[in-house]
Amino acid sequence: MRNIKKIGLRFLLIVAVIAIFEIGVRYAYESYFASVIYTNREKSQMAGTIDTLYCGTSTIQRGINMDVSDEILSTTSFNIASSDQPVDGTYFLMKDMVKDNPVKTVFLGVAPETMSRDCLATKWKSLVYDRLDGGNDKLAYLLHGVPLEEWPYVTMYSVRVEDYLDFTAVKANITQKQTEEFRKGTTADKYYRGRGCFGRNKAYEGSGRLVLEKGNSTFKSENINEQYLSYYHKCLEYCKENDINVIMLYPPLTADKIDKYHDITPIHDYYAQIAKEHDVPFWDFNYHKDIKTTFLDEHFEDDKHLNGEGGKVFAKELAKIYQNYMNGEDVSKYFAKECPYYSE
Repeated sequence: MRNIKKIGLRFLLIVAVIAIFEIGVRYAYESYFASVIYTNREKSQMAGTIDTLYCGTSTIQRGINMDVSDEILSTTSFNIASSDQPVDGTYFLMKDMVKDNPVKTVFLGVAPETMSRDCLATKWKSLVYDRLDGGNDKLAYLLHGVPLEEWPYVTMYSVRVEDYLDFTAVKANITQKQTEEFRKGTTADKYYRGRGCFGRNKAYEGSGRLVLEKGNSTFKSENINEQYLSYYHKCLEYCKENDINVIMLYPPLTADKIDKYHDITPIHDYYAQIAKEHDVPFWDFNYHKDIKTTFLDEHFEDDKHLNGEGGKVFAKELAKIYQNYMNGEDVSKYFAKECPYYSE
């Protein structure tokens, strides 16, 4: 019995030492402008007030100016999207947010490229893990969304450090993290727009094409990752079970990006079918009737991500359509039967 107690105490001591070491390493080596610091801080400060979630990958994270949409819709929103975010990660983040907030609306983005990958970089999975609050949610995500060999990197910040001898960065981090500016959040990366959202001011210099020709689409539904597809369905089912109004959302792309698919129609049809199965709206802004005149190349930072100004334009248009939808109007009038870039 004594041996068991000794073993137990030693185990707890080892765990405590590792935990303290991890806290110290993270404090010293995690950049003071890492967005996850400010995202988690704001999420904690806003707990109990968030009624609207924007979910998905980088096109959602960078594409919505929530100040604009909140002003129009009188909502309190938060963006839980991130670059190449795996759909299973979106599912667990959504549950985590709903647990602590009166969420009534979810805008669930679609990302055909991310969902078609066999695997995603471990760093994107760690970003999901870092933003989960509850221990149970973290464990559930590890068990269902992260291969065992990736657990050390995802759970331990010390494994992520690439250069332990970068003392210049350590000095800058420790110095800045003791300032009032850091506590107020003014040292955040200049591209961080608050509440999980990003937005760059760079303007994309595209081809300016307004008419595209269809070819053989690069999108193949059989390439969709089954794990991600199953969790996309789980996201929709979870919203229905919890009386949450959910909108499937495809943010606008540039003509150049649409042309890279050769034909975006199969992507639209694929997600439209999922929406039909769950009896939820699917708003594909690449089918928006005025996409050519509303979402210009100058509103994008590259061929698929909206910039800061583009995020305002998209948020305003999305809020208008959602407002009319909630008033019982038929919002199909805002969307064409095919992508307008395929017609004169």
